[in-house]
Amino acid sequence: MRQDFTEWLSGQLAERALGKVLLTVTALLGAAGTVGTLFGSFPLRAAALAAAMLATFALVVLLPTETKAVHGEVATTSKLLHKYCALIEERSRLRLEISSWVQTVVVSKRGDALVTRRLTLTPAGGDLRFLTCNLRYYGTTPLTPRLRRLVTASAREISVDGVAGARFIGASSWRSDTEHQYIVDFGTPVAAGTEVRVEVQWIWPLYSMDLMQGGVENFDVRFDHPTDTAKHEVILLKRGIGDRFLVSRIGHLTQFESHGSDLSYRVAFLVERPRPAERAGVRIDKAR
Repeated sequence: MRQDFTEWLSGQLAERALGKVLLTVTALLGAAGTVGTLFGSFPLRAAALAAAMLATFALVVLLPTETKAVHGEVATTSKLLHKYCALIEERSRLRLEISSWVQTVVVSKRGDALVTRRLTLTPAGGDLRFLTCNLRYYGTTPLTPRLRRLVTASAREISVDGVAGARFIGASSWRSDTEHQYIVDFGTPVAAGTEVRVEVQWIWPLYSMDLMQGGVENFDVRFDHPTDTAKHEVILLKRGIGDRFLVSRIGHLTQFESHGSDLSYRVAFLVERPRPAERAGVRIDKAR
């Protein structure tokens, strides 16, 4: 019976939409309460109770069904959007010249990360309509669907003086189980030869949980477009004064410096004119 009712409810949802089905269920619940109050006989009270239980069960089944359907539609739309954006990039003659790439990762005591990336770039060979930005997860703890849903991103324009401006419209998706992609829509295309400054920010819960619990984590970058300078900074908020971190470089171009205090540990590295697809960065070990 439960399966039959569930199938019927799903059919009603598909045919009549969420709002109408919710109104029907609510009406059923209200009618059941009225009948049970007005009439005191046991059969009528039992019928009212059964109706109320049926309405409650309908809500329990309905909401997860609708939520799943919405998530499915969003995921499908997002995949199509990123597929066509990648196709446009592949077939376009557009090139990006990045004069400055600056990223700061602030990691809380439990491993939550706030990642801020500021780009100064100029399109060449065509107008720039959108920009794709990727951020990879290096932890060993699997990213569950729930944890992936908690990852959020946003983008905004930055003035010449470094002042944050209004947000751009954007869209999120996952290129893989560990790589998040955010597409920045400029609205009005950026004309070729025009410099633009963009800040993309991710809020990623438990991004560096493994590191902060005593593990090792990579913080590295690769560039697909010509880049003059790239600076990457990692700030780890200590659990206690005795926390100790060790650092090794990744890639021969990496030049890093580190500094520790009672409250935090900071690692920064600078790369100048990296070659395409060349890997550079640091490996951080929480030794104690």
